[in-house]
Formats: sequence, structure tokens, C-alpha cells
Amino acid sequence: AILYIKENLSGSLKISTIAKDLYVSKNKLSSTFYKDTGTQLNIYITSQLMNEIKSLLLETNMTTSEISDKLQFCERSYFSKFFKKNFGCSPKQFRIAFKKSAYYSKNLPADS
Repeated sequence: AILYIKENLSGSLKISTIAKDLYVSKNKLSSTFYKDTGTQLNIYITSQLMNEIKSLLLETNMTTSEISDKLQFCERSYFSKFFKKNFGCSPKQFRIAFKKSAYYSKNLPADS
């Protein structure tokens, strides 16, 4: 399931889709995943998606609309709500805050 998630990561990825493609029931997939990893499958998918969004925001110049499209979110407004729910700020605010903190940490005077 982990490899499947990495290869098919998107804002529209659902446990039912994974289960169908892997020929198991949703309950069997979820319980086996939890038994093997100690993590709930839906939480794992969300964390992987958030890591991918974070990487795209910080390591590319892609717009939030481009990221939303790339990760196949059904609507851009849902993408922003999803991000804010998980990070507490909008994707744009996150990117700006990171760039400011990275700028300031690069430009601090060296300790004597």
C-alpha cells in the first residue's frame, strides 16, 4: 500500500480506490496497514500529501493553483482549506513565512 500511495499520491486518493486496485476490502486494507505500520491509513495518506505539498511550495516556483492541479485536488478552494486545516495558514502565507525565516537565518551575523 505504501508504494501504491507514493505512485498515486493526489488530493483525490481514497482508501476505497486503493483497496479496489489492490483487490482487498477497505477494512482489511486499513487494519493490515495499521498492524504493519502503527499508523492509520488515512493519516498516512494525509501526511504524505502534506509533505509533497510542502516540498512543492518550498522547492519550486509553482503557484498554488499549479500545485493544486498537479496533485489533482477537485477544486483549488478545497486545496487551500485542506492545507490551512493541516498547517494553520494558507499555502501562500506558509511559503512567505518560510522564505522570510530562511532569509533571516542566512543573514544572521556569525557568532564571535
